[in-house]
Amino acid sequence: MTPCAEVALSLPIYSTFTYKIPPEFQTVVKPGMAVVVPFRGRKISGVVVELRVRPVKKNIRLKNIEEVIYPEFYLSQNFLSFTYRLAEDYFLPWGEILTAAFPRLLTRVHQKRVKLTEEGRKLLEEKTARLNSKERRILNFIGNKNYTLTYLKRKIKERDVITIISRLEKKKLVEISVSKLKIPSCRPDFPSPPGAQLEIPFGYDDNIVSSLKRILDGIKESKFCQFYLHGTDEWRQVIYFALVEKVIEAGGQTLLLVPEILSSSPLVAQMVRRWGEKAVFYHSRLTPRSLWSAWREVVAGKVKIVVGTRSALFLPLPLLKLIIVDNEADASYYQLETPRYDSREGAFLRAKEENICLLWGSTAPRVETYFKCSSPGVVIQEKNSASPGKIIIDEFSSSNQLFSNRLKKKLQNAFVQGRQFLLFFNRLGRSAMYFCPRCQQVMHCPECGGRLTRSSRGKKIVCSSGHTFPAPLRQCFQCGAPLIEYKGWGIDQVAQELQFLLPGIKIGIVSSETIRTKASLTTVLTRFKKQKIQALIGTEMLLHQSLPNLLELVVALRPEITLGLPDFEAAQKMYQSLAKLRRYLVPGQKSEFWIQTALPDHHVFQSLLKEDYQYFYNKEISYRQAMKLPPFFKVVQVFFSGRNMSRLGQEMRALLNFLKKLKGLEWRGPRLTYHPQNQRVKGIQLLLKIPFSEKENFSQLKKYFLTKKFSPWVKIQG
Repeated sequence: MTPCAEVALSLPIYSTFTYKIPPEFQTVVKPGMAVVVPFRGRKISGVVVELRVRPVKKNIRLKNIEEVIYPEFYLSQNFLSFTYRLAEDYFLPWGEILTAAFPRLLTRVHQKRVKLTEEGRKLLEEKTARLNSKERRILNFIGNKNYTLTYLKRKIKERDVITIISRLEKKKLVEISVSKLKIPSCRPDFPSPPGAQLEIPFGYDDNIVSSLKRILDGIKESKFCQFYLHGTDEWRQVIYFALVEKVIEAGGQTLLLVPEILSSSPLVAQMVRRWGEKAVFYHSRLTPRSLWSAWREVVAGKVKIVVGTRSALFLPLPLLKLIIVDNEADASYYQLETPRYDSREGAFLRAKEENICLLWGSTAPRVETYFKCSSPGVVIQEKNSASPGKIIIDEFSSSNQLFSNRLKKKLQNAFVQGRQFLLFFNRLGRSAMYFCPRCQQVMHCPECGGRLTRSSRGKKIVCSSGHTFPAPLRQCFQCGAPLIEYKGWGIDQVAQELQFLLPGIKIGIVSSETIRTKASLTTVLTRFKKQKIQALIGTEMLLHQSLPNLLELVVALRPEITLGLPDFEAAQKMYQSLAKLRRYLVPGQKSEFWIQTALPDHHVFQSLLKEDYQYFYNKEISYRQAMKLPPFFKVVQVFFSGRNMSRLGQEMRALLNFLKKLKGLEWRGPRLTYHPQNQRVKGIQLLLKIPFSEKENFSQLKKYFLTKKFSPWVKIQG
């Protein structure tokens, strides 16, 4: 019988591989350890996920594990289970997820070093013609030193450095050696848990005290529980700090997930001031040295509070007691880059596997998360919060004018009085669109579902798949109501209209078209804060910036344009955007949040007007249940792209034939459209709806994709 280990490699491969454990490692290797193994002529890092003993077979020759990278550290069984479930739910290679639990150093365990041989030194001194100019330059640069191959590539500005060095090695003029990187000790140094109890601190109002009591009681039970803090940023932050303090006193660790680095900097600064070296900000933009240092401190149990973006979810915190997901409704939590996953779902899975408390927090909750927290006593609502200004719904629909007469007067008064104001217009493109006020949606092609726009000459209405209709469209395809044509207003044209209305006004624009660098963004925001700019116009990009809540007028222009996006979360995103905008208002009845829309009765605007999120949630959850959308169904977006459209068609037809064999599955499409992440790439898209009760269908779909060499782009929601 041979001791073996199943290893998940840090490669885009969905299966694990069996390796033999050599005698020198048999007492060392454990599940969760990082190792180096041979794979197709290369040395690859991976993580041991299982130990087993198998009989020796003469016809099968197993390769040995060559090295254990961190002999003093291994991932827990709960952590392995969490990463496995996440990989299964999002069609991800398990090894790629596990690799994220280690610092980047894991992928660079070995390095190649180059030095001159005796023959190389002699030849360099002789200055003979046996060397060309590039070879001589490299030998001169190396001299008596011993450089890494990576360093030579960076310093010698030649495209073919590797080829030249390989040629010099064959001539026996240089010697290439492989050395192991020096890895500092990372032995966990867990302090013995102190005798502190999770008790409620003094000095808080009754609402915060009762909230803390419920959450601390849940943490004490040492089993999975979840709570939702629904309230303002300031109220939630007070509770976060009190909870972190009590968890630290009890000897535990806290993971606080935030959507973005920039918007979280003030929160991190406060935590560092309060807890010093016990707090760390962990994100992907840290240098390799900083990542390694932070990882080592976390693993050793010295860091008690980790604030981080998506990548922090995979930090192995040995004393983890609490996970907080702040601003959980932010779309940044869904990582569209490979590997694609929703870190909110990852936090939920990790909390369940580790039997700890999960705390959600937001001003405007996401429908799916709020549905998960629908059990009695889970949602904790802020009471007696100050109203951030009154809301004014200005009904206005026009194809030719951007501002209503009422809004014009309001802007003119603000300009004359010298008051600053903010205009939100979430649109960059200039193509026209048609909107039905009765159906409350943008017109889509009845053939393929693509959005309809005017052609460049304006004589036809076209969709992305090429279907055409005579222009202009006058009636809705579904209800026959007269349509509103939104002409090609872009954010630059909004600025021009405002300049025409208010001559001499100083305007700043925050959008991806005008802001190219971080410095230019800082300049615009600084000038606005110093009141050198009176009007700030912005798109979604503006909502992620830190601005003082000193404004008495904030205007949202035609926010219903968001409903034209091919996204079932469009209404939810519109609600969240408008809720974020209110943060910039001075609390009090003098402040006004002005919403100019053609849909004053839409449930998004009515719920804001009533200040009743439950009203919005009830409407939205009924719609999603009727339309078979999350949280009742999984939505899988499949996109095939490539140069050979004939082959794409074959792959899509093969997929459709496979789907027809599955029961309870629905799909929309296929249709010709653009890549969800790259509008320059065209391909074929299919939208699948899988009921949560049909888990077998989901597994079958995953197996189908794994058997195909031609892998599509896949996004899973729900």
